[in-house]
Amino acid sequence: MQNLNVSGVKLSIIGLGSERKITLTAAGRMFTVGASGQTGIELALGDNITLEGFNPNNNVVVYVQNGAALTMLNGSKITGNRSNATVAGTGAGAAVAVTGTGSTFTMKGGTITGNTATISDWYITGGLYAADSASVILEGGSIEGNTGVAGDIRIGQNTELTLSGTAKTGTLTLHAQTSLIRATLTIDTGWAGSVAGLNLQGNTAAATTVAGWWNDKTVLTGAGVNAATVGQITLGNFLSSTVGDTEAISTTHVIDASGVLVTK
Repeated sequence: MQNLNVSGVKLSIIGLGSERKITLTAAGRMFTVGASGQTGIELALGDNITLEGFNPNNNVVVYVQNGAALTMLNGSKITGNRSNATVAGTGAGAAVAVTGTGSTFTMKGGTITGNTATISDWYITGGLYAADSASVILEGGSIEGNTGVAGDIRIGQNTELTLSGTAKTGTLTLHAQTSLIRATLTIDTGWAGSVAGLNLQGNTAAATTVAGWWNDKTVLTGAGVNAATVGQITLGNFLSSTVGDTEAISTTHVIDASGVLVTK
C-alpha cells in the first residue's frame, strides 16, 4: 500500500516485455494519490501493468484526492477487487475513486473490469466513483464488466465527465443532488465510443421524482453533441435513493440532438 503524498511526486509504472501484476495481498488501498496541502502529485499506469485487487476488501484499489491525478495508458488494467466500501472516504466502490476539486482521472487507454462492490446502497459503483467537483476525462479504453448498484461508473453532482476518442463505458450513472445541481456529461468532437446504459439518478426516494428533476434539462454538453453521438448512448433507468426503485428512461423520454432530455 503506497501513499503518494509529497508535492511534485510523479510515479509512472510500466511492465517490461509482458504483463506485470501488482497484487494486493491484504485489505486496503493499493495507492492513495494526493494529500492535503500538497500539489503536483501524479500516478500513471502504462503498458503491461495490471493492478489486481483483493477479495474480500474494504476499499478501492486507487484513491485520488486533494487535486492529484491518475492516468491510465494503453495496456494498463485494474481488476479483481471485491469491496464492501460504503462511504466516500473509502471510495464508495471497488476499483477507482476520484474526489475533490482539481482531482483528475484521465483514461487514454486500458481497462477497468472485473471489480465488484458488494454493498447494496444507491451510490455504490463497481468501477469508477467520481464526486465533489473532480474531473474525469475518458479518451480511450473501457470501463465495463464491473458490478455495483450504480453500475460501472457513477459521476456525482458538480463533477464532470468528458468522453472523447474511442472511450467506451458500461453502465454510467449521472447523479443529481437537486433538480439544479447535477453531474455534467461532455461529448467531444469525434467521439466514436459508446455508453451501454446511461442512468440518471437523484438524491430523492422516488424514481418518478428523479424523472421530473431531469426532464427538460441538458444531459449532454460539448461540441460533439449531435444526433449521431446521442445514438451511441443507450438509455438506462431513472434511479432514486431507494435501491431497486427504477423507471426506464426510454419509456417516457428521449435525448434530443441538442443533448436535452425531453418527453416523447
